[in-house]
Amino acid sequence: MFKPENFFSLKDNLFASLFAGTEHTWDVLKKLPVFCREFIKGNVARIRNGQIFIPQTIIFYEDEVITGNFSIDATQKPPQVIFDGKILEGASIIYAGAVLMNDEIYLGKSTVIEHRVLTLMGRPISGILLKCAKVPTSGEMY
Repeated sequence: MFKPENFFSLKDNLFASLFAGTEHTWDVLKKLPVFCREFIKGNVARIRNGQIFIPQTIIFYEDEVITGNFSIDATQKPPQVIFDGKILEGASIIYAGAVLMNDEIYLGKSTVIEHRVLTLMGRPISGILLKCAKVPTSGEMY
């Protein structure tokens, strides 16, 4: 009754291997930490640059790190990043004061990491990790 195949279609499912050898659907929870480490590869190494504390606001867009000459329009949800006169759809914002503990963290599109947030393995430890967040006033330039 609680077998994975009773809840999910596992044929041609990218995550079917997670359910191999499980008797109950919730048994997969024990496998998630290892699966996540193997499946999700961090993308913050160039943002961290070997450091834990992020001293300045950074924009991460299509695997590029932008450190200046951008503005953030906080009137939009998610906040819009403007760089060289163009809106960078899906750009992520890491505010000065954020703490990224290791290179295993993966930032998705439109991620906002506020200052005073400590992240470890992509999860917030203190503070809030948000997709849409309070950000500086519209037009504020960095």
